[in-house]
Amino acid sequence: MVEMVFRKTNSLFRRRAGFVLVELVIVAVIMALLIGFISVNTVGVYNRVRLDSDLAIFNQTLRLACEHAIFSGKTYIVDIEITDGYYTVYSETTTESQDQETEILIDEQQLKWCYIDEVEFRNGAHQYSGRVKLKATPKGWDDTLLFILTDEFDQMRFLRCDRLTARATVSRQPLDMPKIYRDVSMSSPI
Repeated sequence: MVEMVFRKTNSLFRRRAGFVLVELVIVAVIMALLIGFISVNTVGVYNRVRLDSDLAIFNQTLRLACEHAIFSGKTYIVDIEITDGYYTVYSETTTESQDQETEILIDEQQLKWCYIDEVEFRNGAHQYSGRVKLKATPKGWDDTLLFILTDEFDQMRFLRCDRLTARATVSRQPLDMPKIYRDVSMSSPI
């Protein structure tokens, strides 16, 4: 009797040794969904990292130009081609030093993963193409500019250079133009 029960139990387990096709299909569908979620998330992270690294290089270039102007006492021009994203940093030549060669601080570089969608000026004007020449003076930036940068996936970043400071602010959220109620300099009375 015990031997008979053992044979029936053994034969039941022997028939159940492999996987059923339905089980294999369910496992394959679950694996495909997991791989899909991981790959979509990874692509989004990769695109954000590319945009942020491109913006960081552009920001470092602007800060370097302003800091170099402050320490050397010269004015440097950041010449930016908005449409193509090319930018160069060179010293401004004055009328008395026209015979001297222009000192190039940073050779022509290009934004690789994003483009400048819009440039907003302190006076409310907007520029969407052409060239912008931003001056880094020994006192800081000569004007306040807001750059709106976008990548091919419509992710936006914002960079603002503040007038009379060496600051360049980068943000993922829209930045406001500072409100100027009255221009005050260190040499004029209030």
